[in-house]
Amino acid sequence: PYFLINLLLENGFQGIESLKNKRKVQRLQELLNEKGIISVLSKDEEYDLFELSITFQVNGIKVITRINQDLLTSVEYKNLLKLHRDLQDKRPPFQVISNGEITRLENEAKLLEFLFERAKKGLTIQRYKGLGEMTPQQLWETTMNPETRYLRRVSIQDAVEADKVFTILMGGEVESRRAFIEQNALEAQNLDI
Repeated sequence: PYFLINLLLENGFQGIESLKNKRKVQRLQELLNEKGIISVLSKDEEYDLFELSITFQVNGIKVITRINQDLLTSVEYKNLLKLHRDLQDKRPPFQVISNGEITRLENEAKLLEFLFERAKKGLTIQRYKGLGEMTPQQLWETTMNPETRYLRRVSIQDAVEADKVFTILMGGEVESRRAFIEQNALEAQNLDI
């Protein structure tokens, strides 16, 4: 979330060196506590780094995330850090000039919102639960066109375990699906959102 990334950037978390400084991580924990956000400090003994596990709510949903080596070395965080450095000497209000039109934005959040809206122009975001929800044209473009589709062989080593996971994720029991997601959410990689 924006507030968390902003807090990291504003408090000088520029790489994993920041996680070696226990006092710095504790100060971040204090700032989070002031905002009513629960956090737990722990130490990654293997890399001799401190990390925070943070719990907060977004739209009534409990979210757990970590401030750790993976976050601070991610490409996304490095790009945000570079952008933060580029904007550091620039203070609100911001002026964005686009197609000869000047737009004044009073803070970083408004600037970010403006940029996201501009980036979405000309794009259509659609979500499908299944192929049956697509029009014939959409189905052709995304799935059926032999010029652009990929066929991949998938082999399942442990059919019993695969069936168990499939039943949990696709079956009718919402509670077991929720529990599985909560237990494994932090292990997920390469999410297609």
